[in-house]
Amino acid sequence: MPPEICYEGSPNDAVTGSPIPQLHATCIIDGHMHINSGACAPLPLLYKKGVIFENTLSEIVSRDALEALTALMYRKGVGLQKRTTQGLGKVAAGVNENSYKGYSQSTDLFLNWLKKKKNEGPEAQLFTPMVVAMMDMEYAHIAWYAGEKIYRGNEKKLRIRIMPIGTPINNEEEKALYFFWRGCAKKIEQSEENGDFPVNIIHEYDKSEGMKLVKWKKQVKQTKDSAVAFPFRELPLYFYEPRRWRCRSGTIMPKTMDYGAWDEPFKEVATRTNPGIFAGFKMYPPLGCKPFDELCEYLPEFYERCEREKIPILTHCSPGGMCTHDWNFYQEFDKCHAGMRQEANLKREKKLAGILGGKRRDVVTEHYEEESTAFELSYFYYNYVHPDQWRKVLKYFPDLHLCLAHFGGDEWKRGGVNYWDEEIQSEWVKSIIDLTREYKNVYTDISCFGLDADVANGGGTVRDTFGNFLRKLHFEKYSHLRKKIIFGTDWYLTFFTRKRGAGYRAFCEEIKEFLDKIDKTLWVRFTLLNPWELYRFGDEVKMNNMADELENNKADKNLVNLRLKRFLSTGKQVEELNQYLDNWENRYGENKKVVS
Repeated sequence: MPPEICYEGSPNDAVTGSPIPQLHATCIIDGHMHINSGACAPLPLLYKKGVIFENTLSEIVSRDALEALTALMYRKGVGLQKRTTQGLGKVAAGVNENSYKGYSQSTDLFLNWLKKKKNEGPEAQLFTPMVVAMMDMEYAHIAWYAGEKIYRGNEKKLRIRIMPIGTPINNEEEKALYFFWRGCAKKIEQSEENGDFPVNIIHEYDKSEGMKLVKWKKQVKQTKDSAVAFPFRELPLYFYEPRRWRCRSGTIMPKTMDYGAWDEPFKEVATRTNPGIFAGFKMYPPLGCKPFDELCEYLPEFYERCEREKIPILTHCSPGGMCTHDWNFYQEFDKCHAGMRQEANLKREKKLAGILGGKRRDVVTEHYEEESTAFELSYFYYNYVHPDQWRKVLKYFPDLHLCLAHFGGDEWKRGGVNYWDEEIQSEWVKSIIDLTREYKNVYTDISCFGLDADVANGGGTVRDTFGNFLRKLHFEKYSHLRKKIIFGTDWYLTFFTRKRGAGYRAFCEEIKEFLDKIDKTLWVRFTLLNPWELYRFGDEVKMNNMADELENNKADKNLVNLRLKRFLSTGKQVEELNQYLDNWENRYGENKKVVS
């Protein structure tokens, strides 16, 4: 038995009928958080988010005005998001270090009676890396089909398309666009004079002096700079936007990075064969692109390479969060262009047959729903964001390392608490559970969980519904989730989503206390063992390649080597803990599992 395991004061007889060991670890991983500046988000998305009602768009036309009003409710959050990405990275490193400073074991965390260790060397401190998710939102509207970004111009003088725009029809030769204005479709011929889209709907926008937009190129640089400044504390994920990386391999990328070859981002990601600063990829379907969108030609190649090189993907997968401002136009678009999508799907099937060499030929039929009948979600969320859309990817690439973030999020508020006692009330949550059971490398995370959010019909909170569910992890059909749920904070966005406990330390403290009351093994599972497997931090070759690239970018060599050693030693600890848990399950768990 490894020395990190202690039985003292840790029985959980109510669940298992046998004492559960309290596990100690010297590493805590935040599997999902953010440092991207708020100015990475185009203003139309912020208006549509509901911070300001849409009909005020013509009256409030500056980021400064929006931030002033938003600060009335979310002052702390607005203050943070006005910083640069690199500035936020510095703050994140500070709050992370201060939250855990003085603690040597994960289970000691936040115990008020504990006397923190002082004057101890770095080896005695908890190792607390954070997985940093980027956000690329410049193509988050319908016009992406035509290769159009939301903004034009430079950061000081931007012009913006103020409502949903259009897309090519059928083929590139047919020079026409569909423009949508508040639900009404109107065909406008494309200008032949300069080969550009019509400019009469482009509006001069946001003349304030504040920072209006941080373009993708700058976000990438500042994220890398932050990772270099805090090596192995901040482990970034490169945002994969298939609408940006839409060209064939070998295409020369312009200096603006407005577009590029589908495989260009792989140069930035650390693998067994490639030095890179980034630990994997981030994707975000609510910005208006389906996980396996037929109109994104090179997604099959992207997923095949991620699967082959074991590159993890973190994807937003809840009916909430930031969303394209054009979401309510996608149903009309799909109806108008069903033939175009079907033709693209047939081409993709032929391509997949070649890529996979005839293996795993499980063709998924596309369908377009008027509305989901199983739960109250819009057409857009069902057809573009729902976890079942990822099933279409996994059927072809079943070994993909994938995390479906937020475990359904607000779906845990559906129905009364008593109904949750009987069965899961959300089809969305059920789908995530099924995928994590069926596919060995599919995970989910509980980042940004609002435990105090009220549950509809019958009172109670998410603390009740989710807590009751976690107590069922001894049921055979749910037991796999012990190895599939990952802890993440979603900081700093917690300041816009939570009534209380939005600060970094407060969030961690609340979740740990909540989990410990259910099963004292869950904290170590969710904060170390599970993210370790998803992100493949135990791959020494990959981590050495990441260390090399950090040093190539002038990271502090001593700090890089010190924290690389911590990763390698943590790997041995993970192996011991997993082995012990497996042995414990075999000894006590098999006879205690309940079939339900």
